[in-house]
Amino acid sequence: MIRAKIAALLALLLMPALALAAPDGRDGVLDNDFEGKVAYFGNYTGTSSVLAEQPRGAKDVPCPYRDQRCRKATVGGGVKVVLEFHGPRVIGFFYAVDGFRGPEGLKLGSLTGRRVSDGSCELFQADGSRWTGICGANEFTGDITTADGIPNAFNIRFNTVAMHMRDVREINRARWEAKRREKRIETLRARLYGDPRDAFFAAAEFESYSWFPGGVSGERFPAPAFPKRFNRKKTYDLRSEYPLPGGGSGWVMVRFQGEQFACIASSRRPACGPIGDPLPIVVEDEDDPEGWFTADGRVITDLRAAEPSRDP
Repeated sequence: MIRAKIAALLALLLMPALALAAPDGRDGVLDNDFEGKVAYFGNYTGTSSVLAEQPRGAKDVPCPYRDQRCRKATVGGGVKVVLEFHGPRVIGFFYAVDGFRGPEGLKLGSLTGRRVSDGSCELFQADGSRWTGICGANEFTGDITTADGIPNAFNIRFNTVAMHMRDVREINRARWEAKRREKRIETLRARLYGDPRDAFFAAAEFESYSWFPGGVSGERFPAPAFPKRFNRKKTYDLRSEYPLPGGGSGWVMVRFQGEQFACIASSRRPACGPIGDPLPIVVEDEDDPEGWFTADGRVITDLRAAEPSRDP
């Protein structure tokens, strides 16, 4: 019974580590503690109007709309929105990229506000305009409204889809893991030339980094049948078998010439040879060469340039 439990645990530990996605399991909803940026692109449409001052004593009312508003017009076009999440706190900006904007459409502005547990955001522009809607890993859709008294009033519906996401917490975790693994490998390399009973587990763990980036702790491999005494003139093939997650078993064999490590083989690489090169831990570059997180329209311009030309 105990042996079966150990085997099951080992099988889980030998599974490659999977990078956790930012969504929390619900469709497109970001984790409550998500830290990172999401760039969205889409369109907006609605109406805008401006607040005009009326001359004192004027009989004619040139602005017939509510609160003396005039120049009410339909506005719309493309818009890029970038939101930066720090748990419930959200900051960002919007940039009206192209298309028909109307006399008082969206241009460029900052956004500040919060995200709540249902996956929606409540954000405010510097002029007080309020953006509300779903802000997740797949989309940012909602409405822009303004309170009475704001000079440039909006009543707009926007629909954008997520084009690029940067998980800052995952980037930091990967950097930490890469440094931790580098130090661990140096320790394992030094242990290869010590006591063979220790060197076996060091070699097995070292080799496992060539199977997948996270590796497997040497202590998780079942101990082989060590000889009571190592003879310098003899060759020892020390073999350990372990259960595979999908059933069956794998094996690793470490060869010693006397007490000296000679080579290693496994069910993944049966020929005995030197320890394989560790697989790299991929760390996302935080530069923005494509311009997704930049307040300009070059991303959309580049996408348009990549489209096939249409015959007139």
